[in-house]
Amino acid sequence: VEKGISSMSGRFIDMGEVTTPQLHFCVNFFNTHRHFFDLDQMPSEQIVQSLLNHYYTSLYVGFQQLNDTADAADSSNNNCWNHVILDCANGVGSLAVNGFMRVYNSHTHSMIMEIDCKNIARDGPVNEHCGAELVQKNQVKPLIKGLDYHGETADVEFLNKLFCSFDGDADRIVFHGICNGDSDSKPKWILIDGDKIAALFSLLLVRELKAAVAQNSDHCTLEFSLGVVQTAYANGASTRYLHSIGVHTAIAKTGVKYVHHKAVEFDVGIYFEANGHGTVIFSDRFKQELTTWPSSTAVDRLRASVMLINQCVGDALSDMLYCMGALKVLQMTLFQWSELYKDLPSRQQKVAVLNKHLVRCSEDETRILEPAAMQSDLDEAMLSVSNGRCFVRPSGTEDVVRIYAEASTQVEADELAKVTHQIIVKYLCELLER
Repeated sequence: VEKGISSMSGRFIDMGEVTTPQLHFCVNFFNTHRHFFDLDQMPSEQIVQSLLNHYYTSLYVGFQQLNDTADAADSSNNNCWNHVILDCANGVGSLAVNGFMRVYNSHTHSMIMEIDCKNIARDGPVNEHCGAELVQKNQVKPLIKGLDYHGETADVEFLNKLFCSFDGDADRIVFHGICNGDSDSKPKWILIDGDKIAALFSLLLVRELKAAVAQNSDHCTLEFSLGVVQTAYANGASTRYLHSIGVHTAIAKTGVKYVHHKAVEFDVGIYFEANGHGTVIFSDRFKQELTTWPSSTAVDRLRASVMLINQCVGDALSDMLYCMGALKVLQMTLFQWSELYKDLPSRQQKVAVLNKHLVRCSEDETRILEPAAMQSDLDEAMLSVSNGRCFVRPSGTEDVVRIYAEASTQVEADELAKVTHQIIVKYLCELLER
């Protein structure tokens, strides 16, 4: 690659071992701030150091400003904003955390924030028995080197502690931990997926945006839109929760490139897939207006959000810090976060077919366009169960048609998935035996 770039008289800059989100951030900053860099005079090492310093400083300043707006935390109330046990999936994310902590520890703080990195780079094969994908897809605890997270004493030792898992290149994140809710309940392991991360982001941002706009209504006549972009796979309970707090939702086709492009239609566009990949995008007009508003708690929190959140792409480190800051501002425990809403039971299946292209979906994949009568049968099936919702879509990678079904109970979700399978058989009679 370097030889090819050099042969075209291009400049090759090796960023070294960085996360995928760091690379996106640095490329975007370099391209939008070219006047900062004298390519004729600056060696590559100096350019790399400058870019990474700006990345870490942006995270630090945004995180600190957000925390400075919070009331003093009661450490006896199971607050988890200042300590997280992080599963880095044996990946490069641990190096990014180390870089951030060097900047953080170079300043004086009234309350110390601790990130306890586990499964760091070169501890083992990337993502093996750990990481965000394993935790979210299999809904299991990761293996964490040096901790007995699965042992008999874990329920006591790690009760109400905040755990977090990155994936190998640190662009996805999920949270988890052991909670007991109240003193009478038995401890249980809980998972906070991308849908609930989006809910936390939304809860804070919609509140602060409304307050800031109201405070500046005398001289600001602009209206700003805030919305969450989901895919059809987002649990229906999450969508209902977002509507209950006044957040508009939009559905995009499955895949980060589709939800990202949909998010830019809002002034504050939030997107997260259930797997934990997501971010917030702030429009230029919103950011410009924000600079003109006088300081207030709401305005300062919005400015900190713009600084802290990596708007280029999903960034596990940035998202983790924002969640920790939001938990502190909202005075919310891990259990309270998990209880924002209860996921509806769901079932996913796939049906092997000879020609998956016989199924054509709407742009957001929630409706069937062809075969034309197929959607009518699915609509009827959804009405047969409480809170029924289902959709089918041809896989982008396999010769299968995928099924998603959800309902008020697991029995009903399973039954809806079964009926949906039968409808696929009815309309696509040429099936593969598996």
